[in-house]
Amino acid sequence: MQQIVAENLRYWRKTRNLTVSELALRAGLAKGTLSQLERGLTNPTLDTLWALAQALDVSFGALITRRADSDLASAVFEVADHMSQTILLDRNVGDFGIVETYHMTLSSGRRRQARAHPKGVFEVVVGIEGRCGVGPNDSLHHILPGDVVTFLADRDHIYESGPGGCHIIVLVFYPQAISEEYSERTISEALSWPAAWAWAHAHLSTEVFSGTVSASLETEIWRANDQSMTHRTFLSEMAEPQLYRFDIVPMGRMMTDKETVVRKKLIGLTKGKGVAINPTNAGKTIVAGERRWNWLFCEDMPLSSVFFRQAAAGLVKDGQLVIMTHLIDVYYDALDYQRKRLLYMYQLQLQQWPADRVVPSGHPIQETLRHYIHAWTRTDANESSENGSPGENQWIDATTLMERARNAGFRLAEHYRVAGTWSLSEWTSGRHAILLLRG
Repeated sequence: MQQIVAENLRYWRKTRNLTVSELALRAGLAKGTLSQLERGLTNPTLDTLWALAQALDVSFGALITRRADSDLASAVFEVADHMSQTILLDRNVGDFGIVETYHMTLSSGRRRQARAHPKGVFEVVVGIEGRCGVGPNDSLHHILPGDVVTFLADRDHIYESGPGGCHIIVLVFYPQAISEEYSERTISEALSWPAAWAWAHAHLSTEVFSGTVSASLETEIWRANDQSMTHRTFLSEMAEPQLYRFDIVPMGRMMTDKETVVRKKLIGLTKGKGVAINPTNAGKTIVAGERRWNWLFCEDMPLSSVFFRQAAAGLVKDGQLVIMTHLIDVYYDALDYQRKRLLYMYQLQLQQWPADRVVPSGHPIQETLRHYIHAWTRTDANESSENGSPGENQWIDATTLMERARNAGFRLAEHYRVAGTWSLSEWTSGRHAILLLRG
């Protein structure tokens, strides 16, 4: 065992291009301890091996098995300390990634604190003998013989034995070990939910991942949704009650709604005589050719070129035009406009569905999800719509809005995206508040 670990440590450290000092720092070990391990001069403890595996971003089994071994059936790899014994029973490398199976024994009243695994790693624990508490620090599950618990292990977690100790089988799934030879299309059709979720986040994938997942992972999926800023999993009921259909779609988490606060701020900046305008009273309040307003507050108006010319004519010099409106992502032609508009419309509807609720069979939101996936994965969105082309009075993008505003003599003073999904850009689809000044 000492020689196997020594060989693997040297191999993986050089593969990761790390010095002894750098790896020791990552693993929280003394440099001298790591040096002795690499020379095969000392036995590694269980905690030390886990720390090194995580620092090297490899599975635990990668450190205690020979890399040339293809069959573990005739070998038993055991690591023990004063409180526990862990035996690697099997290590399988396949389409899913790496799956390692362990038999863990804890003596009476022992508590083993395990560090977080890399993103996307999850565990399935089966009770064999005695009572055992397992799972993340904040959601411990107590299992008896025959019980099964599944949890994402990419955060600190615990194994805790009851009186008399316990025996458990622990399966650790490492989906990040997927071969680079697979195309994203192959992956999207073949992976289980944990593997697909890990892949989507690791690569910031724009692919849609679909498949079936055990209902036992429901809680972990809700937790993942809550933490993700770029993707969301929708679960839908199936005929088999123990399974859900999952769809992982690129759709960011909703940002905090700032419309009320920003509205109050912009209104506070207005001075002098002004009027609020909406689609029902616009014709009565903007008087072309008569510059009598110091400010105009326009909400959900069709932002056509005519509107901006009328607003400019109705304002004094340096008059303020406040706009509250929805904008869609930048589009380049009529087909792209239709696709971006559909994506935004469907996204608004999907965001109304709670991120921690399974979609019942036959619910209308399933149809919305289907349309969203179609529009996302296809560039030739073809849903029929009376608003199929970008007219002067239709929804527009930020580029079009600013072009029309500049042509009418306005300049940008302040801008806020007050609602929508998380994005790296402040000008993407969402609800926007804009303050323009008339030249």
